[in-house]
Amino acid sequence: MTIRGVYEVAIKVRDVARAETFYREVLGLTVGLRDERRNWVFLRAGPDGMIVLQQDDGTWPTQHFAFTVGDEEIDAAAAALQRRGCFVEGPVVHDWIPARSVYFTDPDGHDVELCAPGRAAASPEIPNVGEALRPVLQRIPRERQPLLIALAERLAAERYRGWAREADDATERAGLVACAEREVEIARRVEALYPEAAAAQRELLVANPDLLDVNRTLFAGQPVTRQYAIQAGGERLGSATWRAFARDETDPARADVLRTCARLEEESAEFLESVLRRGAAS
Repeated sequence: MTIRGVYEVAIKVRDVARAETFYREVLGLTVGLRDERRNWVFLRAGPDGMIVLQQDDGTWPTQHFAFTVGDEEIDAAAAALQRRGCFVEGPVVHDWIPARSVYFTDPDGHDVELCAPGRAAASPEIPNVGEALRPVLQRIPRERQPLLIALAERLAAERYRGWAREADDATERAGLVACAEREVEIARRVEALYPEAAAAQRELLVANPDLLDVNRTLFAGQPVTRQYAIQAGGERLGSATWRAFARDETDPARADVLRTCARLEEESAEFLESVLRRGAAS
């Protein structure tokens, strides 16, 4: 007997209609069969695979599973997921497979991977802000994570100011200062949502001093263009993160603040990416 692959994976969900919408609209899966009696939906995942969404109101652990995509699609897929409000990590390079992967969660908290097999790392990858911050954020309740991220925004503002002081081009310098101001504005808006924000942030820093270490080591020793690329990735991730928080927020006013933060992140990402494009063209 020779196993040729995995054909079907069963996934427990709280709301099968919500899960179906996510997998169809975000990932493009198609319906194979609806089992109304059991409240299951079979979705085709490519020509040779299937997932089964099974509504289950009981207690069950979240799962990890991966879908295969082409290497030429992985970067566009990550960007598309971020635009949908998903918190995306990656692309992550797995030299031993070899492959590149991005990671995100579905509406039920399952850890989903898009994996593009076939390419090893040809050059050092740009460090990933999400991977670096993940161990810190995992220790913090979700409702307090925005306060920690606001601290990271203030650290980023200082980084932008440092880059601005070193920039020779006046337009680039002004753009970096504007990015710093946006980081501070994001922090202010988020902190205003929490009573006693300053005291809570002090507690978070005492409990998680490695946030400062992550901020230093992620950029240490990197040429400035790679630092810009790292930060641009962080801004895109930040945008997706604020949109994910907004999606879960029940207060419309708070959700609007978080969406505004996402747009500010995108403005900074677009500026950095424009600087990198000009540098590549020159």
